[in-house]
Amino acid sequence: MEDKLKGNGILNSWMIMPEHREAEIRLQLAQARRTKPELILQESELIEAAISRSLTLQVSVKLRLFDMIEDCWVAGVVKTVLTYRREVKLVSNGELTWIALDDVLDAKIDRFGE
Repeated sequence: MEDKLKGNGILNSWMIMPEHREAEIRLQLAQARRTKPELILQESELIEAAISRSLTLQVSVKLRLFDMIEDCWVAGVVKTVLTYRREVKLVSNGELTWIALDDVLDAKIDRFGE
């Protein structure tokens, strides 16, 4: 019986109702969500500098984007910056992606662009 109570053992039990299992999984996902960290002014300036450099030199930039569960990295070349909407158009493998600057946590220029 002790084995069933460790980790997610109780969710794998045949005795739990499917509705209760789904509710427990939703609760665990809600608890795993994170809040977005606040960037200090210097970090924001470094991100904007990397984006500007990618735009002017047409070099690849890697952006780390905030997500509630896990941060993700996207890479590409900046084609357009809309300052009034605080968005960046990133081109990667021929695909256009609009990215909100408020979601960017970190930016790195490709080492060949330095």
